Amino acid sequence: MLGQVKFAVTGATGFVGRHLVRKLQISGHSVTCLSRQSSALPRALQGVQHRQLDNYLNIDTLTRALAGVDVVVHLAARAHVLEKTAVSDEDAFKVANVESAVAVARAARTARARRFVLISSIGVNGDCTNGIPFTENDEPRPQELYAVSKWRAEQKIRSELADGPTDFVILRPTLVYGSECPGNFRLLLNLVYHLPLVPLGALHRPRSLIHVENLCDAIIKASVQPAVSRQTFVLSDGLNFSIAEVARTLSHAFGKDPKCVIPIPEAILRSAACLIGKSDSAHKLLAELAVDSSAFQKVAGWTPPIEPVLGLEETARWFASREKDRSSEKMKRIFDLSLAIYSVALLALPIVVIFLLVRLSSPGPALYWSDRVGKNNRVFRMPKFRSMRVGTPALATHLLKDPDAYVTPIGFFLRKSSLDELPQLWSILVGDMSFVGPRPALFNQDDLIALRSQHGAHKLTPGLTGWAQVNGRDELPLLEKVKLDSEYLRRRSLWFDIRILWLTFVKVLRQEGVSH
Repeated sequence: MLGQVKFAVTGATGFVGRHLVRKLQISGHSVTCLSRQSSALPRALQGVQHRQLDNYLNIDTLTRALAGVDVVVHLAARAHVLEKTAVSDEDAFKVANVESAVAVARAARTARARRFVLISSIGVNGDCTNGIPFTENDEPRPQELYAVSKWRAEQKIRSELADGPTDFVILRPTLVYGSECPGNFRLLLNLVYHLPLVPLGALHRPRSLIHVENLCDAIIKASVQPAVSRQTFVLSDGLNFSIAEVARTLSHAFGKDPKCVIPIPEAILRSAACLIGKSDSAHKLLAELAVDSSAFQKVAGWTPPIEPVLGLEETARWFASREKDRSSEKMKRIFDLSLAIYSVALLALPIVVIFLLVRLSSPGPALYWSDRVGKNNRVFRMPKFRSMRVGTPALATHLLKDPDAYVTPIGFFLRKSSLDELPQLWSILVGDMSFVGPRPALFNQDDLIALRSQHGAHKLTPGLTGWAQVNGRDELPLLEKVKLDSEYLRRRSLWFDIRILWLTFVKVLRQEGVSH
């Protein structure tokens, strides 16, 4: 298969899925994303054809979604048991990892896709090695329910696609790391970043890893290389590290002295993990697990594009940036709560007076609650003092044909002075809003929501005021507002928030930037 290839990716909103879709786009391929995620798509998937499914079991629905596709990459899976459900864990794994995989494969065959790529797990080989690296020729010895379900899925796929227009490739990657990684590698990052002394220096057993970009590159290679047809391969970066070496590399990337990684006997670490209920996670991190991926490199002509040390350093930089952002968010939340409590105490009497004036000046409630779009495009209910008459269409003011006709007797004063925004102190207290951030869009402002998502501004908590508010407010074109929201995303800090609050105070006194 040469030139542009039409891909379909299940589990496209997951960790590997997001990276794979982005890499396919950069490579010039066509991508259809399939997922069960009901919330807004990650920024990496904006502008990509997306099909939201209730499940991966309806073959007719899947076949329609896969029409015209060349390659189907099946990433969707149940990897961890997060909580007990009405069905047993074994049944849940069977449905999610076996029956769903078979349904997608059957739909791919019906849609006459050329290849089906199943992403399995090194856990099919077993949960640890003993001096001899795993290869694809080993007898499968899955231990956990997840690995068992993956092995069963492999067997079913081989049978399902034994003949017909669709062939298959099965890939068993080892532990995947990289920016946005979840699970056990995130736990390792947390330990190395936050602990002054990292007790992993005595762990010298070999450990294979694979960077998410290397995995995605291997998936694309497996999708188009004829020589790998109907085969199974184990995957890794190609080099083995010990956990002690990984910890020292991460420490250096975090700007810490690698000597902070100190040797503590493994038995003590396992005992400590058992005491805090983390024995399973500890075993996965501490056990020897080496992989020999030379077969795939030879047959597919594949070389991992990301060197392991560089991959670890890139992952560390992402995690450090994430932790700094989280710290800033905590400080911002403390600032918001403190200022909101002080403001409510200071403005209690004016709030009561305005409440009564709104009730007396026009029929209807004093507060108007509107559906607004918050952080990560989650809808919440936001209160304002009612400045428009009951029955006014739920549209942005600039979209009303004659907005002045809907304003209450004191509504124009409330809007001009921004006093109608005072009830939003409640939204700040409960965490739906902040003092500073993009103004929350109405639930039906699809153009604004889409633009903010494309620029990443949907990740911000909406604000009582914002950088766009002090740079034009109602007078700004939509795209310019979003660009200012995006600029705030890059520049946000406590001092920048204080500056915006001061500029807001000045603008309100001057009554600037309000057209209605």
